[in-house]
Amino acid sequence: MNEDLKKIIWICLALFPVLEVYALIPGFSLGIFLIILLFPFSYLLYKKVFNDRDFLYLSIAIILLDIISYIFCAQSYRESSLFWNNLIWFIIFIVILAHYTSIKVDPIYFKITIFISIIATIIVYYQSYYFYLKGDIPKFFLPLALKDRTYDELSINRPFSFFLEPGDYALFILPVFYYALTQKKTGLSVFLFSGLLLSQSSTALVMGAIIILYSFMNKTMLKQFYILFASIFVVFIVFKDPITEMLSSSFKLTQEKFTNAEDNSRLLGNLPVLFSMDLKQLILGLSIGQYQSFAYYKNIISYPFANMIFYTIFNCGLAGLAFIFFYLFRLMSKIKYKGFIIIYLFLSFSSSLFFNTWMFYLLLFSYAVNSYESQAIDQEESEVNL
Repeated sequence: MNEDLKKIIWICLALFPVLEVYALIPGFSLGIFLIILLFPFSYLLYKKVFNDRDFLYLSIAIILLDIISYIFCAQSYRESSLFWNNLIWFIIFIVILAHYTSIKVDPIYFKITIFISIIATIIVYYQSYYFYLKGDIPKFFLPLALKDRTYDELSINRPFSFFLEPGDYALFILPVFYYALTQKKTGLSVFLFSGLLLSQSSTALVMGAIIILYSFMNKTMLKQFYILFASIFVVFIVFKDPITEMLSSSFKLTQEKFTNAEDNSRLLGNLPVLFSMDLKQLILGLSIGQYQSFAYYKNIISYPFANMIFYTIFNCGLAGLAFIFFYLFRLMSKIKYKGFIIIYLFLSFSSSLFFNTWMFYLLLFSYAVNSYESQAIDQEESEVNL
């Protein structure tokens, strides 16, 4: 009975990124509801929270910085209800994430995650083909309310599978793509990388190239690199015209993002807010989620999205940013596959990684891979001793 319940928990955790698309109530997603609902049962089964002390220390540091910055840096613009709401939700989210990254992973998690990535990529193939023929992107959503977003990603004429935008599809696929490379699943790697290209996401293009370059530098993955490179070359020769058109459109879109970075991109869109912060605010932050109130108080145009670098400085200052990078540095010494850290670092320039729900999936997946590898090593050692 307990083993069945554990499998159900890990199946639901694998479904989290898909369910995160839907809103249960405004500001509360179906994915978050599910992991909170499962938490008491999971804790009773595993009885573990904060197995990773580094993550515990990071969480305490961020919470303390949030409180200190609210008290000493946010007197003029602070919103008390927003502060308490953000702080309580952050603590709940961190405790739940700490628990799920501390427990023994069930192999079914990887099976379901890979299955979802295959289905998602098949849909991207279909959406690309449909758009090439009819100039429209068919949508694949359940008949449920979608999360409220502040900008209309669904109008973008690029494939995004059953996620809200191509960038979200890329965020889901990139760790699985890297994992497939490390496990020498060459066919799956080629398939997922082609999906990343078809999504035309700038995040997918840049990170996909970085992961491939990293695999080339890693001698244990050289064979996969050559096979992947040869497969991409063959596919390009066979489908030269549509791929050339798609890549041209994608590179043009990426160029426009960088050209208009000061106006509307995650890269530098909130730079005026950063320049308006005094030294104390730069060091301690503006308190979690308060930067738009600060911008309104300063009469500055701000955007509801920012990369992790900016968002961390806004929330908990340069001190918080230093704590996060120190945590990632410590994490690199613990996990076998360092490519996950590279993914985190580069995604930090395009996503508010540590302060949104994608952190749950990305950290959980990398911890699950590390946990599964450790379990396999322990099992081999026990068999040798026998």
